[in-house]
Amino acid sequence: MMDFIMAHLGLLWLALAVICLIVELSSGDFFVICFAIGALVAVALSYLDQPFGLQLFLFALCSVACILFLRPSLCKWLHGKKEKASNADALIGRHAVVIETVSPEKGGYVKIDGDEWPAVCLDADRLEKGTQVIVEARESIVLTVKPLSK
Repeated sequence: MMDFIMAHLGLLWLALAVICLIVELSSGDFFVICFAIGALVAVALSYLDQPFGLQLFLFALCSVACILFLRPSLCKWLHGKKEKASNADALIGRHAVVIETVSPEKGGYVKIDGDEWPAVCLDADRLEKGTQVIVEARESIVLTVKPLSK
């Protein structure tokens, strides 16, 4: 049995590489693909009749090297360098509709994508219901808005 396994190590390494690639498709974080690359190196060594110890060592070495050097580049390429605003910070610059009159003295409410947000305006004018506005800033959950220029 052991002779059979040693004679077909290339197929075992190849099966490991395929399994790693399938797992990578479900995760998408470029971590498991590093082990697939290491397994492909071991496949090449196996077909060059190199000893199992060398195959195992270079599998581990290539996998770790990919995690340290290749993975950060791939993640940066895929996800880009630009950080995206999240949660309430993502509302700044968005358009909204006034659903309850907004004035400098007394705030009102605006609606963005079906969500209602408390809002204030810094202008001297009141913003009546139905007015299109843009979000300029945010303090906690209160949005500062101004009317859209026409």
